[in-house]
Amino acid sequence: MLDYTTYKAIDFLQDESFILYCNGNLDAVAFWKKVLVQQPQLQKEIDEAKILYTALSIRISPVEKEEALARLKNSIE
Repeated sequence: MLDYTTYKAIDFLQDESFILYCNGNLDAVAFWKKVLVQQPQLQKEIDEAKILYTALSIRISPVEKEEALARLKNSIE
């Protein structure tokens, strides 16, 4: 197992296995649970990376954008 002790949140976001973990891939979840058992000091950085991943993964459909723009225009008028 790779030594992740020098990883920061941004490093985790560049790790394909970590991305799979964030997406709920069962093998990746099992792997990262094992990593945390063996390297519990990573918990803070992993939590921060998961928050960043979630924030960066938010997708807004074009319809939602148009609706939000229409509401904004109505409130300005």
